[in-house]
Amino acid sequence: MYNYRVNEDNGDNHSRELQMAKQLQIVVSEIRAGAEPTPKQSAQRQKFSEAVKEVADEMRGTSLRGAARVRAFNTKVSQRLKG
Repeated sequence: MYNYRVNEDNGDNHSRELQMAKQLQIVVSEIRAGAEPTPKQSAQRQKFSEAVKEVADEMRGTSLRGAARVRAFNTKVSQRLKG
């Protein structure tokens, strides 16, 4: 995932860390903070939030708890979103 060069002669870890830090700064600087969602993102968010609300209403009376409840919830939401 990371593209960095390691000095094979002396195994200089410091230069590798600096290179990774520079790349991370570049990636972070390319992401706009607080950017408005695109029309496509807005439509996806709306569809997702509707599906989550419907599934949450369905699962209110279930006896599932913990990880089993989360898995069931995620499965139902993904089925709703698929169609």
